[in-house]
Amino acid sequence: MRGLNNKILRILQNKHLYFPVVELHENFNVLPPLKLHKQQIFMLLHKFFHHSDILPIVFRDYFTLNRSVHGHNTRNCNSLHVSSVQSTFGKRSIKFKGPMLWNNLPAPLREPMSINKFKKLIKLYLTTDSEN
Repeated sequence: MRGLNNKILRILQNKHLYFPVVELHENFNVLPPLKLHKQQIFMLLHKFFHHSDILPIVFRDYFTLNRSVHGHNTRNCNSLHVSSVQSTFGKRSIKFKGPMLWNNLPAPLREPMSINKFKKLIKLYLTTDSEN
Protein backbone atom coordinates (compact mmCIF):
# COMPACT_ATOMS: atom_id res chain seq x y z
CA MET A 1 0.00 0.00 0.00
CA ARG A 2 2.81 2.40 0.88
CA GLY A 3 4.44 1.81 -2.50
CA LEU A 4 1.24 2.69 -4.31
CA ASN A 5 0.80 5.88 -2.29
CA ASN A 6 4.38 6.90 -3.02
CA LYS A 7 3.94 6.10 -6.71
CA ILE A 8 0.83 8.29 -6.90
CA LEU A 9 2.66 11.14 -5.15
CA ARG A 10 5.60 10.78 -7.58
CA ILE A 11 3.28 10.94 -10.58
CA LEU A 12 1.37 13.94 -9.24
CA GLN A 13 4.61 15.78 -8.49
CA ASN A 14 6.40 14.60 -11.64
CA LYS A 15 9.35 13.28 -9.60
CA HIS A 16 11.81 10.52 -10.49
CA LEU A 17 11.89 7.09 -8.84
CA TYR A 18 14.71 7.97 -6.43
CA PHE A 19 13.22 11.23 -5.18
CA PRO A 20 13.13 11.08 -1.33
CA VAL A 21 9.82 9.70 -0.07
CA VAL A 22 9.83 12.07 2.91
CA GLU A 23 9.89 15.05 0.56
CA LEU A 24 7.03 13.62 -1.49
CA HIS A 25 4.83 13.74 1.62
CA GLU A 26 6.16 17.12 2.77
CA ASN A 27 5.46 18.71 -0.63
CA PHE A 28 1.76 17.87 -0.30
CA ASN A 29 1.66 18.36 3.48
CA VAL A 30 0.39 14.82 4.06
CA LEU A 31 1.44 12.14 6.51
CA PRO A 32 2.89 8.85 5.31
CA PRO A 33 0.43 5.92 5.66
CA LEU A 34 1.85 4.57 8.95
CA LYS A 35 1.70 7.99 10.62
CA LEU A 36 -1.75 8.60 9.16
CA HIS A 37 -2.85 5.34 10.80
CA LYS A 38 -1.47 6.57 14.15
CA GLN A 39 -3.23 9.90 13.68
CA GLN A 40 -6.56 8.12 13.25
CA ILE A 41 -5.96 6.08 16.42
CA PHE A 42 -5.12 9.28 18.31
CA MET A 43 -8.31 10.90 16.96
CA LEU A 44 -10.39 7.96 18.21
CA LEU A 45 -8.79 8.16 21.65
CA HIS A 46 -9.18 11.93 21.87
CA LYS A 47 -12.88 11.53 21.13
CA PHE A 48 -13.07 8.67 23.65
CA PHE A 49 -11.79 10.94 26.42
CA HIS A 50 -13.15 14.35 25.49
CA HIS A 51 -15.97 13.98 22.95
CA SER A 52 -17.56 10.62 23.74
CA ASP A 53 -20.98 11.96 22.78
CA ILE A 54 -19.99 11.89 19.08
CA LEU A 55 -18.47 8.40 19.16
CA PRO A 56 -20.47 5.44 17.91
CA ILE A 57 -21.91 3.58 20.91
CA VAL A 58 -19.65 0.58 20.32
CA PHE A 59 -16.55 2.69 21.12
CA ARG A 60 -17.82 4.40 24.27
CA ASP A 61 -16.62 1.55 26.50
CA TYR A 62 -13.93 0.23 24.17
CA PHE A 63 -10.95 1.22 26.33
CA THR A 64 -10.38 0.81 30.06
CA LEU A 65 -8.77 3.26 32.47
CA ASN A 66 -6.06 1.96 34.79
CA ARG A 67 -7.94 3.24 37.84
CA SER A 68 -10.88 0.95 37.05
CA VAL A 69 -8.64 -2.13 36.79
CA HIS A 70 -6.50 -1.71 39.90
CA GLY A 71 -8.01 -1.72 43.39
CA HIS A 72 -5.19 0.47 44.68
CA ASN A 73 -3.84 3.86 43.67
CA THR A 74 -1.30 3.67 40.85
CA ARG A 75 1.04 6.25 39.36
CA ASN A 76 -0.84 6.11 36.08
CA CYS A 77 -4.43 6.06 37.29
CA ASN A 78 -5.51 8.41 34.46
CA SER A 79 -3.79 6.39 31.76
CA LEU A 80 -5.35 3.63 29.72
CA HIS A 81 -5.02 0.01 30.71
CA VAL A 82 -2.88 -1.94 28.24
CA SER A 83 -4.29 -5.43 27.74
CA SER A 84 -1.80 -8.25 27.57
CA VAL A 85 -1.60 -9.98 24.21
CA GLN A 86 0.17 -13.15 23.17
CA SER A 87 0.35 -12.81 19.40
CA THR A 88 1.68 -10.32 16.88
CA PHE A 89 -1.89 -10.07 15.60
CA GLY A 90 -3.00 -8.93 19.06
CA LYS A 91 -0.25 -6.30 19.14
CA ARG A 92 -1.70 -4.79 15.97
CA SER A 93 -5.18 -4.41 17.45
CA ILE A 94 -6.48 -0.98 18.36
CA LYS A 95 -7.33 -2.22 21.86
CA PHE A 96 -3.60 -2.82 22.43
CA LYS A 97 -2.00 -0.24 20.16
CA GLY A 98 -4.31 2.62 21.17
CA PRO A 99 -3.46 2.62 24.89
CA MET A 100 0.25 2.19 24.11
CA LEU A 101 0.23 5.25 21.85
CA TRP A 102 -2.01 7.36 24.13
CA ASN A 103 -0.05 6.64 27.31
CA ASN A 104 3.18 7.76 25.61
CA LEU A 105 1.66 10.97 24.25
CA PRO A 106 2.92 14.16 25.94
CA ALA A 107 0.49 15.32 28.65
CA PRO A 108 -0.45 18.65 26.97
CA LEU A 109 -1.75 16.74 23.96
CA ARG A 110 -3.98 14.60 26.19
CA GLU A 111 -5.77 17.66 27.58
CA PRO A 112 -9.31 18.61 26.47
CA MET A 113 -9.46 20.72 23.31
CA SER A 114 -11.49 20.96 20.15
CA ILE A 115 -11.23 18.15 17.64
CA ASN A 116 -9.81 20.45 14.96
CA LYS A 117 -7.13 21.83 17.27
CA PHE A 118 -6.17 18.32 18.41
CA LYS A 119 -5.97 17.12 14.81
CA LYS A 120 -3.58 19.96 13.91
CA LEU A 121 -1.42 19.39 17.00
CA ILE A 122 -1.26 15.63 16.56
CA LYS A 123 -0.27 16.02 12.92
CA LEU A 124 2.50 18.40 13.97
CA TYR A 125 3.57 15.95 16.69
CA LEU A 126 3.72 13.06 14.22
CA THR A 127 5.56 15.17 11.66
CA THR A 128 8.22 16.55 13.99
CA ASP A 129 8.90 13.59 16.27
CA SER A 130 11.33 11.17 14.63
CA GLU A 131 10.21 8.20 16.78
CA ASN A 132 6.71 8.32 15.38
